[in-house]
Amino acid sequence: MVRRWFSAALMTLLTTAAALAADAPAEIKLGTLYASSGRFASISMPVHYGLKLWMEQKNAEGGVYVKAFDKKIPLKLVAYDDQSSTATAATLYNQLITQDKVDILISDSGSVLTSVAVPIARDHKMFLIDQTGTGANFFTADNPYIALIADPVSSIWPKPLADFLTQDGPPLGIKRVAVLYATNDFTGTQASAVRKFIKESNSGVEIVFDQGVPTETSNYTVLLNNIRAANPDAVLHLGYAPNDIAFLRNVQDSGVKFKLLFCVYPGIETELLEKNLGSKALNYVFTYVPSSQIAYETNFGMSLKEYSAEWHKKYANA
Repeated sequence: MVRRWFSAALMTLLTTAAALAADAPAEIKLGTLYASSGRFASISMPVHYGLKLWMEQKNAEGGVYVKAFDKKIPLKLVAYDDQSSTATAATLYNQLITQDKVDILISDSGSVLTSVAVPIARDHKMFLIDQTGTGANFFTADNPYIALIADPVSSIWPKPLADFLTQDGPPLGIKRVAVLYATNDFTGTQASAVRKFIKESNSGVEIVFDQGVPTETSNYTVLLNNIRAANPDAVLHLGYAPNDIAFLRNVQDSGVKFKLLFCVYPGIETELLEKNLGSKALNYVFTYVPSSQIAYETNFGMSLKEYSAEWHKKYANA
């Protein structure tokens, strides 16, 4: 699905640009960032590897086909390591546009590192391919320079969760909900959506604890005590993988139990959380089901099974 939308977005842009040019370029220069270290490395590097795998496949075919020139044009990737730093990312996004003169900008993975790319790309009128940044405020009427290709906007993510809480929750004794979230575009958007969905449900379910914390939070012991004091039936923890690891470690250490506990990343980065916490810590934790678990029928490129085989062949030791 990611490859299909990436290719469609790229082809649309290139066809439009090509129509204004006299001669086909020797190459199409793509500029991107990745985080090899820091708190966002676990979500950044797999996406970066996927981008490189796609580019290698297209170049092996002679490049991407541009209809206006009736030919394939090779791709060139210019990539820098932002080390999970938004300040570094802002500098490097600007460098890609003003010094490297890339044709298309591709944001690093995740809403935090995408958030600095959005205004920079808009101000430079540079087309930005947004790989996984799903913060709702990235997509505004005054910004036609962005295309989200992989995931739905974060405001949609928690709808099934809220439906379960408000429809199935009350008969199961779940009426009081605690929401703890990291204050970034990704999980802040989800927290806002949860509030909205629960309020609109008129189900009698109420939010009895609602607090945002910095994304860099690494100790949740005091917060867990405050949550427990609110006596919730369900606890929703909305954060990135390092947040979930720290939170679930503190839950395990404290021995506290809730009727329902939800976290974002046990379903998205299962291996990472098992490695850091052990499988026992993930028992009975509700989570999202990632699209990689569903074999959607593709109409462009490889199937999920074929892509998985290519991925493991290419990155056997990653």
